[in-house]
Amino acid sequence: MSLGRLGLIQAGQPSKQCPTLAEMTADATATAEQIAEGATAYVKGEKVTGTYEPEPCPTLAEMTADATATAADIVEGKTAYARGEKLTGTLVPVTKIDVAAEGIKFAYSTFEEVPEVFDFSNVTDAKDLLSYNTNLKSIPEGIDFLKITNAQGIFVSCTSLKIDIDLNFLSCLNFSYAFQSSGILSVISISSPVANNVQSMFINSAIKSVLSIDFPALDKANNFFQNCKSLVTVQGLNMPALTSANGFLAGCNSLQSIDRFDFSNMTSTIDMFQDCSALSSIGDVIFLHTSLSLADSPNIDEDTLRRFGGFANAAGESGVAPLKTLGLPAATLTFNTAVQTYLETEGIIAKLTDENWTVNFADSM
Repeated sequence: MSLGRLGLIQAGQPSKQCPTLAEMTADATATAEQIAEGATAYVKGEKVTGTYEPEPCPTLAEMTADATATAADIVEGKTAYARGEKLTGTLVPVTKIDVAAEGIKFAYSTFEEVPEVFDFSNVTDAKDLLSYNTNLKSIPEGIDFLKITNAQGIFVSCTSLKIDIDLNFLSCLNFSYAFQSSGILSVISISSPVANNVQSMFINSAIKSVLSIDFPALDKANNFFQNCKSLVTVQGLNMPALTSANGFLAGCNSLQSIDRFDFSNMTSTIDMFQDCSALSSIGDVIFLHTSLSLADSPNIDEDTLRRFGGFANAAGESGVAPLKTLGLPAATLTFNTAVQTYLETEGIIAKLTDENWTVNFADSM
């Protein structure tokens, strides 16, 4: 059988055209600078010898040359690289820092919460410990208040400390300015059987209410709550030895009530209730025998006024001392003119006058 009959070769048919190298490599784009040095490749039909020589990779030493740590800076057993070497740490981590032993104070710090690494358990002298920390929002855990002997200025100007205070002290003598200008909201309880200095303890603070303050040995509490403009109620004051309460509640113009006050040993009450314009109730007046002014309090209720007409014959008893009967020095009570008519009508002025009390009236001091 002939090839012609098989259709494999036919007279006059052109031979097959194969693609050229240039055609097959037409889409290559590399240049010599983009091909490794010494390697060859075809680009657009031409054989190209590469000239590219890559930058050498940096060594470990070069890459870690600026690291400054030594083994002593790395926690024990942990590893890290510095200056080309693998280091195994030898640093034993500090779990607690003894605030007392190190003499650390946190005045003017910016903590919202003091880090737990600080150990307060051995602190006895807490003077200015956290003062002027305006960001502080909570009392650090671990403070053993039973050990503290000096709390002077401990929370001065801690304006973000908007908490309720419930603290019992065993040995603390000095609370002067402890909460001055602080943000505390209330006192649930504060006590110390040996407190002897509470000068301006809460002055200018944001406190609104008091449930219990127990300072049985205290003899002076001058300016204790002075200018506490948000203070509304005071309860549970136990200060039976108090002799001086000058300016005790001065400037507390939101104060409405105080459930009791023991005047048994009182000798000075200058400006005790100055500017207490909202005061309406003093629940229990205990053995008042020294001069007192309520001239800035026009809203004293009738129940309170009647208590000034009841007599107490000894310290600790409710009522006003019958000065003449007990042989005590004469004293003066000053009320706001708004209550004068009631005191006259009820005969309270006459009763007081008979017992060597001078009763005065004024619109304000």
